[in-house]
Amino acid sequence: MFHVCAEIWSIYIFIILFWQVANEALKPGESTVFYPLVAFLISFGTTLSAYPIQKLSQSSAPVVMLLLMILPLGALMNGMVLYMNQQWGLEQISEPNPSKPSQQAALSLYQKMQKLLDKSLSKEVIALSACIFCFNFIASLFESCFWTRVSSIYTSQQSILDFYSGYTLLKGSISMLAGVLNIYLLRRMGWYFVLNITPVVSVLAINVFLLFHFPQTWFSIPQSVLALVPFSMPAHEMLTWFFAVALALSYASKFSFFDPAKEILISTLPSEERRFSKVFADGLSGRAGKISGGVIQSILLSITAVDSLLDISPLVLLFACISSLIFANAIRQLHASSESTSDNLTYAESP
Repeated sequence: MFHVCAEIWSIYIFIILFWQVANEALKPGESTVFYPLVAFLISFGTTLSAYPIQKLSQSSAPVVMLLLMILPLGALMNGMVLYMNQQWGLEQISEPNPSKPSQQAALSLYQKMQKLLDKSLSKEVIALSACIFCFNFIASLFESCFWTRVSSIYTSQQSILDFYSGYTLLKGSISMLAGVLNIYLLRRMGWYFVLNITPVVSVLAINVFLLFHFPQTWFSIPQSVLALVPFSMPAHEMLTWFFAVALALSYASKFSFFDPAKEILISTLPSEERRFSKVFADGLSGRAGKISGGVIQSILLSITAVDSLLDISPLVLLFACISSLIFANAIRQLHASSESTSDNLTYAESP
């Protein structure tokens, strides 16, 4: 429940409300400068979080220490929201429409929702929602398989936390480098080119991982490559870190490339469609992708009665490939939008 509440905060307070305010306040040209900087700061926070996690791995009571760190941070975040509301909060005043009072009153809740869906669900919103659904679905499969492998190698709580600390530092560092690169790519290549990076990286990452866990796999690290490593590490641990890099690249491409490019596209949509797209794409489609990934895994484990998800990697790969094809097709559907909005995106100068 703690994890669920924390994720709800990040979805509806940051992802939806923050980006809604940013899309309303910034012009498309300004967003190409501002959004990559926001992604860079997010990655910087991820990088810094590796050090408290490292302290947790060295603590004799990591749960108590975690609460001592999380609770003050949660109070600080709530305080920041209250302060921002007092300083810049705007009252939402809905003015009645005197011309058609009876028609508005006659509409039922279902009719109002249907009218909103018909007006707001454009091709761009549907394609973006499909992209976010597929990424979360693939990432859910990838993470479950990956952490199953990690838990089979690192058996103690401290060793898992120590690994997670290194993985978080790796993820944050790669994301920061990707964020710096994205500042250049958005200006030179446009948002559609940047949007295509994520499906390529995430699809390759999970397919290579699942192919390695196929029965009688041909994939292994040659001894000549192991000899080049400057430190001593067993081959199975080195492979785990290799897949950790793949997972970090997937999330780095999503946070640093896909999300800023997605917000730039959303900022070009009409105002009402802009607001609805955030709730539908990030709030509903993203959660649906994670839930679907968990449901598929549970069904596969129940039907096959295996001990580990890695034992049914061919079946997992089948669902991952189907989702990857949908992901690629949804990206292709946005190509027309890139041509129609490219002329409207005048790049603002950096402050």
